Amino acid sequence: MTQQTSPTKTRGRPHGAGPVARLRKELLADGKLDKLLVKTYELAMAGDVAAVRILLDRVIPPLRAQAAPVQFALTGNTLTAQAKALLAAAAAGELPPDVASELISALARVVQIDQGDELRRRLDALDGGDLT
Repeated sequence: MTQQTSPTKTRGRPHGAGPVARLRKELLADGKLDKLLVKTYELAMAGDVAAVRILLDRVIPPLRAQAAPVQFALTGNTLTAQAKALLAAAAAGELPPDVASELISALARVVQIDQGDELRRRLDALDGGDLT
């Protein structure tokens, strides 16, 4: 039987051996990264638009959109009825569609968790000999 090697070892240079990887290692090992960030900051504060862009794009994480909190009373005795109520609220304009979708997805995950719990109970009953 022949031993197979990974594609990165048979073609091209090994992972982490390229010029960018070497530069990263050099910057991190010698503490030059802090100096480079300080210099970029100084250039940005002096009006260098490219330095400002680098800082905004690379150093400061971008803001992510978040839905505003909503209050909504779920009606219905079953998860299916609650999902239908969410759809009706979205259709009536009482709830944003993306929020309704997220809430329905959460209900679906509850169903999956409940099914997992039921399966665990049944397996435990079989293992314990309790077949009631």
